[in-house]
Amino acid sequence: MARILRQNFAESISNMTNKETTSVLVIGMGPVGAATAFGLKNRGYNVTLVDRFDVPAVVRTALEAGEPTVDVQFGEVLGGAVDLSMNGYNALKHLGLYDELMAQPHFDIDHLMFHEMNGDDPIEHFNTRAKNKLGYFLRETIHGVIARACNKARIPILTSKKLISLTQSAENVTAEFHDGTVITTDLVVGADGIHSTTRQLLFPAHPKAQFYWVGYVGVFPKGKIVDGRELHLDKDIGLYTDAARGRNIFAGHTSSDRGAWYLLEFRDQPKEIGPDETWKPFSDLPRESAALADAVAEWGAPENMVRCIRHSLRITPVNVYDLPDLPSLHSGRVVLVGDAAHGTIPTIGQGLNTGLEDAATIADLFGEFDVGANHATVFKMYDEIRLNRVHKVARESRTVGSQLKASSELQAYIGRYIMRIVFAVFSFFGVGDGYVNYNYRSDYDRVVSSHLSSKSKQSA
Repeated sequence: MARILRQNFAESISNMTNKETTSVLVIGMGPVGAATAFGLKNRGYNVTLVDRFDVPAVVRTALEAGEPTVDVQFGEVLGGAVDLSMNGYNALKHLGLYDELMAQPHFDIDHLMFHEMNGDDPIEHFNTRAKNKLGYFLRETIHGVIARACNKARIPILTSKKLISLTQSAENVTAEFHDGTVITTDLVVGADGIHSTTRQLLFPAHPKAQFYWVGYVGVFPKGKIVDGRELHLDKDIGLYTDAARGRNIFAGHTSSDRGAWYLLEFRDQPKEIGPDETWKPFSDLPRESAALADAVAEWGAPENMVRCIRHSLRITPVNVYDLPDLPSLHSGRVVLVGDAAHGTIPTIGQGLNTGLEDAATIADLFGEFDVGANHATVFKMYDEIRLNRVHKVARESRTVGSQLKASSELQAYIGRYIMRIVFAVFSFFGVGDGYVNYNYRSDYDRVVSSHLSSKSKQSA
């Protein structure tokens, strides 16, 4: 009955809506912002995508002219690697981006290895269910696919736009940027990351993102011969930890000729990285890579790991933050997605995956409802669909993060003993698969069907 009600109601509002006259401004053109913009454009909305960072002049000119043939390379020199799990793949399928991404170089994961820092005492965690597909990609690969899709869809993209204010009225939102640009739009999607200006303007009293780790990310040329030996990791993918000292390295192969690593270390204070320097690679790579490789060697990391870091193609310093849970992901005509909405630490690899769930949820809601006329109702449904899920993921990420730092060698030893037992149980029964074996459409269908059923009863 709910399916029939939903189909009839959706068909009736589809006849009334004129999505092309509803404008949506997406702030932030990282992978989640770009995916959201692409999904909305495919649902018929008039979308504009802006970002605070600049791009090369030749690319910017082509984008502003709407040239579909430019090979957009946003993120091409940024970041390291990220893992995509089944929940992220499900979202990409609904967004129409899955097939193109899967044609790109990546590494399929069927198990993870958890080592002590020196590579000893491996604990294996199997991907126990065949449908729990996991993949390890360079971030640039994912970002490039989505950015090029936005370009082909002729989405206007404006760069060097640093948001300074949002003014909402009953009819629209006016966004003002530091360069004097003013854009008035029907709706705004904030996808501007963990330090989101959009979020701070919406919820000025909410605590800012809290510093958690100092980190570095890097990419190395897998298979390259250096000093007569090939660069490669001892294991295709794994985590190396020294919990007593709060040191962790996650590393893996991302394709036949590339690998990536992510180094995290607990410190009381973050490194000094200005907001415009975030996620920018070191310019003096030989000096920085040598210093970091020497430090990791002193940690006792395996020799192959040290060599991969020493001969990295790029290294980027980062500070890792955790955003306290928001009570709502929207206010007025503005809605938040990705790290702007629920940024957390990367301990269970769900940051980008849950952001893609957001993007697909927004695209589906905007596709099914006349959001221009019903934004308050639609954004309320977005909260009902997403809040419990993203808070649950954030809690688990923090729990795992707390286990990567021990107060003593004894506590670290006990922690690994417990980890071995827990992972054996998880691998056998698939207990932990709920975080990755998730389809956002299950919560989407539940909430939307409930709404339409309630709407139908009110009309009866």
